[in-house]
Amino acid sequence: MRRFNTTGLCMPESDYMVDISGRVAQIRVMVERGDYFCINRARQYGKTTTLAALERALSGDFAVASLDFQALGHASFSTEGRFARGLSRMLARAVDLPPCAAEEIGAMARRDVSDLTLEDLFFALSDWCEESDRPVVLIVDEVDSATSNQVFLDFLAQLRLQKESLEQQLIDQVRRQVGSAHVVLGLSGGVDSSVCAALLAKAIFRSSQNAKK
Repeated sequence: MRRFNTTGLCMPESDYMVDISGRVAQIRVMVERGDYFCINRARQYGKTTTLAALERALSGDFAVASLDFQALGHASFSTEGRFARGLSRMLARAVDLPPCAAEEIGAMARRDVSDLTLEDLFFALSDWCEESDRPVVLIVDEVDSATSNQVFLDFLAQLRLQKESLEQQLIDQVRRQVGSAHVVLGLSGGVDSSVCAALLAKAIFRSSQNAKK
């Protein structure tokens, strides 16, 4: 029997709720483009419900790590080392990591916090992305208590920087491989061809537009 749920995560099987499939489809397009984005609304507007639906929609084609920062206590945000160890522990439980990444992140989860930095965390995340056979998507929910914390803000800044750095490396690689040749892309609408199309558009189309100016 369905109910009106106004206090937490809504599930279509048990709760009355609007159809958010169209919204999830729009967000998926952003994910496939490799966008870095934030869903910002007041409490009880359905952010967690939307993110849960997005995780289900992406799980077949992406390696999705969905993290709830309510699981991290205040002490986990006090230093870079505590944050890195706490996040590593969450990742080890939240997602099925490939072997090398599982070993590396598992080791971080057991290390002394005085010997850990955000740099160590991002080396591990980068290694995971390289080893994964699917694109990695990181979903972070319930960040209210952390938004004014400097360690968390540094984490977001490095996350964006790493994402942009990786994207630029791929774009440069495409430009080197293509050179002055012509490119024909068959776009099926799946994840691989969509990501490839987005990279080609940035690597080839934009560079050719700049050359014409």
